[in-house]
Amino acid sequence: QRRVALGAALRVQTADGPKRLELVDAHLEPLSSPKTLWVFRSRRGAEVRAILDVLDTSRYDSDEVAGVVLGGDFNTVRGGAREDAYHLARKWSTSLIKEDHRNTHVMGRLDYVFAKLEDGWKLTTRRLDERFGSDHYPVLAFFSR
Repeated sequence: QRRVALGAALRVQTADGPKRLELVDAHLEPLSSPKTLWVFRSRRGAEVRAILDVLDTSRYDSDEVAGVVLGGDFNTVRGGAREDAYHLARKWSTSLIKEDHRNTHVMGRLDYVFAKLEDGWKLTTRRLDERFGSDHYPVLAFFSR
């Protein structure tokens, strides 16, 4: 099954006027783990690296952009926060100050939200306790200044 990353941009009102907030939703490759045979080694780190390369090379006018939010199903089934995919996104995410580390799926913590926001803005995440018909628990992002 093909996995992709999707992006969107919203205009948000800030104290400094309207700005663009960019959102990226990623659904990473699910079939491998750090302990599998080399043939099935995880590509998730490479996938996150490619996404971050696009985000970091985008031409942003810093006065126009409120930030970038990256979230989604990282499919970190076996490795969780030990996987490269998580570490790369977490290092990139300069605004994330507190994460809810509870599992988001029966197979572990698979879903995350990261952000790189303009100065003064912070992100915290919380896993909801209801699945709303999904096999995953949603991760809610809170933005504060």
